[in-house]
Amino acid sequence: MIWGWIFSALIAVTLALCPDVITKPDFDLTMYVGDWYEIQRTDDAFQSDAKCVRARYAALEEPGTFSVLNSGVTGNGTYISIIGVGIQTNASEPASLTVTLPGLPPGSYLVLDTDYTSFATVYSCDETLEGKIEQGRLYSRNKTLHQDQIDLVMKDFADLGVNISQFQKYYQGEDCQYDAPPALCPDVKTKPDFDLSKYVGDWYEIQRIDAAFQFDGECVRARYEALEEPGTFSVLNTGVRGDGTYLSITGVGTQTNETAPGSLTVQFPQRK
Repeated sequence: MIWGWIFSALIAVTLALCPDVITKPDFDLTMYVGDWYEIQRTDDAFQSDAKCVRARYAALEEPGTFSVLNSGVTGNGTYISIIGVGIQTNASEPASLTVTLPGLPPGSYLVLDTDYTSFATVYSCDETLEGKIEQGRLYSRNKTLHQDQIDLVMKDFADLGVNISQFQKYYQGEDCQYDAPPALCPDVKTKPDFDLSKYVGDWYEIQRIDAAFQFDGECVRARYEALEEPGTFSVLNTGVRGDGTYLSITGVGTQTNETAPGSLTVQFPQRK
């Protein structure tokens, strides 16, 4: 598959055509999904400093499809990830897969061999006007793989004409960060002299960061009304979806901090 992003295993463009590839004939996608740690890949100057690379595959509802989550850490310690979708494209060749990542055309993902529990060899080759783009990766279910096994499976790539001397070992260790770090909210200074009694009423939304409630909504209005208990208010958000459907949701708000009157909390009914 084409990985023109930081987790590409190899991008080597040549004028030759892609070779005929024999993939694992009895490949079972249900056994293949899960976590795979990248042990070696052919060199790619674009992302040669990446480490702690993990590919996480999960079966989707539609048979023969799966989600892709590639994650890793750059040389400067920045966590990065990308999400895509994969599909089995040929019923007679179950290990012949296609993966699509955001902003990239679908790319081949050919499982040459795997025992599902320890290793997997993956080859990708896609032809362009400039030539072919090859990629090769060696995955392991664990963070390490014995050198004897590495030497054995490298024959898969050598048989395809891939220069195995281009493969490099990439770091996996106990200090690797495989999951996204928790996002912390910034310290915010609210309006110190905020007056809720003056704030209630109708507010028309001019701009926003996308929210699941509104999604493609427009004509969004927020109506706030003071409730009997001091520091509480009702919330009525309304709008119209792109298809013309009217939608609304009602909630309750509360001033939660007497020393920061502009710090409010709003609760909406739980969605089922």
